[in-house]
Amino acid sequence: MITIPISIYHNNLLRDNGGSGKTKPPAAPIEKQLSTITDTKKKSAKSGGRRVTVITADGQKSAGTIKPKPGDTPDFYRQLGALYVAAYNDRLAANASALEAAQSHARDTAAAQSKALGDQYAGTNRQLYRDYMESRRALPQQLAAMGYSGGLTESNLLRLYTDYTEGLNENERARLARQGEFDRALAEQLYAALTKRTDADNEALRDRHAQRAALAQAIYKDTQQRAAAMAAGGDFSEYERLGFSPSEIAYLKQIWNRRYPKLA
Repeated sequence: MITIPISIYHNNLLRDNGGSGKTKPPAAPIEKQLSTITDTKKKSAKSGGRRVTVITADGQKSAGTIKPKPGDTPDFYRQLGALYVAAYNDRLAANASALEAAQSHARDTAAAQSKALGDQYAGTNRQLYRDYMESRRALPQQLAAMGYSGGLTESNLLRLYTDYTEGLNENERARLARQGEFDRALAEQLYAALTKRTDADNEALRDRHAQRAALAQAIYKDTQQRAAAMAAGGDFSEYERLGFSPSEIAYLKQIWNRRYPKLA
């Protein structure tokens, strides 16, 4: 297919017509300048394509079918667009998997730390209990050595128990303080993983927008080129995809018919 910038072809066509309704003859017959494709508006039953007549530089004619039909998006762009979508979805899936893995690791680490902490302070509690029972067993001898008789008194037992429970409470406060540090660290890790996933998703979305814009620009440029090439043969149907109104397209077609009546 011969590519003619649409702005050049469109402007030259209007300039040669002069806006007067009269067609000025070209510098040389168009069939001597390039091979021209003219639409016969007949559809191929087998291919569904567009039936055309090709006029070569030496004036010979031959019939054929163009695929795809004008107005179709080329398969290349459809496939490229599908690849972009698949790549975007893969990035989102990878980001989600990374988030799940990071948060799962953080939770597993925190759980292991909590278990180790619980085991550590449970051991301290057991030691406090052993110390309490040992003090209770040794208390009568200590009292006798100090000249007290009559065995254990209620006040002595209460003092021992009070010391024991205070030790348990102090141990539990220390455990809760350490556990709070673990919990805050876990929350920060979970939030950092989520923020990282959000940033990655946003980056993927920005790339997706850029790809869509580039693809749309490429399709528009290709449409311009195809429209210009088809317009050289008198087919202005692609102009509709470029934003031309039906009346504008009809006007350009009228100019072309006047300029090349033998090819109309």
